[in-house]
Amino acid sequence: MITEKAINQAYESLNMMKETLSSTSYALAMSKDALEGAIAKGLVDGTITGKNQQMRDAVAKDVLSELFDAVEDAENKYNTILLHYTLARNEVERIRLIVRLLELTKGENDGMEEARN
Repeated sequence: MITEKAINQAYESLNMMKETLSSTSYALAMSKDALEGAIAKGLVDGTITGKNQQMRDAVAKDVLSELFDAVEDAENKYNTILLHYTLARNEVERIRLIVRLLELTKGENDGMEEARN
């Protein structure tokens, strides 16, 4: 049986995951911006060099390994939170469907009782 408490918990969880997803998305964007800025700075000041893009990318990954790791960590956190958000959204949808089913079956039962009388 779906209780009011279960419904409230599902919606609270969904709202919490929405907020967390938003802040995690922002953190990911900031870490990517920091990496892109550092790469641009490295290309300008000569820290990142190479004959072609592949060589420059390799140098950048070596020189800026901490920033690359930070982006990877932020991406992993974002993907984890996205999964939790999706699960929370699915739970809310499941509850909506159960409530709707209960409404429909109650309506059918009420209609049968009226027909009997």
